[in-house]
Amino acid sequence: QLGKSGMLVGAEVAGYDPEHNISATIETIVRGQTGLEVVEIKTRGNETFNTDPEKYVDQLMFYMYLTGSKQGHIAHVNRDDPNQVRFATYQYDPKRMQAVFDRVEEARNEIRGLVEEGVVSPYETYDLLSRIEILARTAPDSPEFREYVQHAQTKGGFGGMEQRRFDRAIKSAQL
Repeated sequence: QLGKSGMLVGAEVAGYDPEHNISATIETIVRGQTGLEVVEIKTRGNETFNTDPEKYVDQLMFYMYLTGSKQGHIAHVNRDDPNQVRFATYQYDPKRMQAVFDRVEEARNEIRGLVEEGVVSPYETYDLLSRIEILARTAPDSPEFREYVQHAQTKGGFGGMEQRRFDRAIKSAQL
């Protein structure tokens, strides 16, 4: 319906911030009262339906940062009663966004320290999708590649840009 009304600008839009090296798939961008606005949809059960977890707000802030949006919304859909939808609206907060960037950098520094200390192998720092992409190019017949692909297919959760990367890796492994 958003598309028919002319409000929809994009769905599952790939975004990347080169300054902080963070990528994302923005669920929905619409034309709103303040210009471009982001709408993030979260499916929640009865027990958490009326709460706004900070991680969701931080995620929305990042999407607003990427798009230059002044305002964004989280649409909470009750999985126990899908007719029940609650919208929470947020204004972009640059101080909050900086705090998120600081936490990301702190986590990266902690991982770097663990790698330097030998507690974590540098190879363990690759996410599932990156492992699949690397193995698709270097060892497509390996049991590890098949295991990671099966795990990804069972787990699901790839959206937008990630799904396209996954599909490309699978296709390249079959060539």
